[in-house]
Amino acid sequence: MDVSTMVKVLSLSCPFLTRFDYMALLKTNSQIRKALSKPECLIPIIRLPCDPPKYITHFWDMALLQFMDDVPYPIDRDSYRFAFSEDVVLDFVPQQLGDRLMKDEYIDGEISRDISRTFPHHFLFRHKEVGCLDLLESVLRKISDNYFGLGYCQGMNFVVGSILIATLDPECNGYYSDNDMDDLLQCVHRMDVDDVRQQVYELSSRLIDRLQLVRLWGYGFPGLPFFVFVFRHYLDHFAPALRKHFEMVGFDLSIFVTRWFIPLFSNTMPFPLLFRLWDFLFVVGVSGLFRIAMSLLLLFREHILQCDLVQLSDLIHDMGAEHLRKESEVQKFFSILLSLTEINSESLSMLQAEFNTRCRVTMSTANSDQFHQLTSDIDVLLERIKVIHEDEVLHRYDLRNNCIDKLRYEEEQNRLLQQRAALAKKYGVPMEDAGQMLYSPSVCENPENAEFVREMEDLSETLRALNKQLEDNRTGLEELGARIQEVLQELEDINTRRLSLRIQLSQLIKERSLLLRRCSLE
Repeated sequence: MDVSTMVKVLSLSCPFLTRFDYMALLKTNSQIRKALSKPECLIPIIRLPCDPPKYITHFWDMALLQFMDDVPYPIDRDSYRFAFSEDVVLDFVPQQLGDRLMKDEYIDGEISRDISRTFPHHFLFRHKEVGCLDLLESVLRKISDNYFGLGYCQGMNFVVGSILIATLDPECNGYYSDNDMDDLLQCVHRMDVDDVRQQVYELSSRLIDRLQLVRLWGYGFPGLPFFVFVFRHYLDHFAPALRKHFEMVGFDLSIFVTRWFIPLFSNTMPFPLLFRLWDFLFVVGVSGLFRIAMSLLLLFREHILQCDLVQLSDLIHDMGAEHLRKESEVQKFFSILLSLTEINSESLSMLQAEFNTRCRVTMSTANSDQFHQLTSDIDVLLERIKVIHEDEVLHRYDLRNNCIDKLRYEEEQNRLLQQRAALAKKYGVPMEDAGQMLYSPSVCENPENAEFVREMEDLSETLRALNKQLEDNRTGLEELGARIQEVLQELEDINTRRLSLRIQLSQLIKERSLLLRRCSLE
């Protein structure tokens, strides 16, 4: 059987495949992968929930890894993603320093305020003592620390929170009463917090790269003009009546981007459906956002046409809570999703090229010069941040090595003290009295004490050596303590410079985003 025939047979077999059979087939060869990764092959597989649900995050991980380099149009990946191996420092840094050496108090404050608003009725986030609020906060802070083009924006908390729920509560039992939470509570108590944190972070990180979320989550939402442009195009093509209605009631299309795209539908859709939407999205990529959004609008077209501005805003926000609870409605949605074949990565690439051309044409000479100057300034800042990052890496390793040396000195100090205590116990005398006993006339002049004198001489020599080692150890510990404090101060200075540059960077990126937005509207 030739490859083309095999692809045709496999395409017809898709409705009967599990998610993991599908992923296994994608690895067969490039032709099969290209053919089967089309939405028409994927949708029949993901129309029903993952069975068993506990493997849903495994499928996401496989999909994101498989399609990591598939992007619908050229975009510079955030090459200034500064990640640290967790075991570099944290296992050796004193507990009072906490789990992060580099902090951004403004972003930390934004994250702290948002986590309490993240799925507050779900068991994992309903009670702080469960520990998931702290876990969510630590992952969001790590993303903020490592992705300088992102920082933090509202919506990221819902995405990461959904990943955490899919990891710990894939069957979505967390909305029951606390009395019915025994199994989930046991799962939480059994979890390895560090392992779950790393798993959620890695999945979030791959998701950021796969869906190019620097465009949606970045400072000033740099991709907003493009996403609105594309959304308007698809709306004109598939539902012109809805486009006219939105204009008539004064509903800005950018609201769809902020309400749906930035949180990846996680704050509007019920989890059983959301997880299936993400199955689709992580394989298909950015074009899947528009395909899902248009399917929702077409499904509720008649309802939307009857809404005024306030009702429309409520519908967009509460669509998943009020509708899409019945499987029959969900299957209608998937039927529409399957039919929108013209929304794909190819058409998105064409729209990207058209958008870029329009921006160049409408951008005045002054705006063009300003855009290039801003881009140049951003590149300079990123290079300076990169140098600071490299300096920080060296300081962190220096801190780690000093902490290891300090630990070794402390262990040696304890060993020497125990050895001295053992000698005291063996001879039944305080060590400081050994010399006096050795040189007292009553001992030295008695021939019967010759053996005892030799033992005491050996003991005295051992004590002198021990005391010398103890003194050297104390000196070493003091020097290491001073060096550790010095490195920590240097890290604090690095952090101050880094935060200053990051503030400048965010302002420049926001300014450039606003410039592009103005030009796209001209």
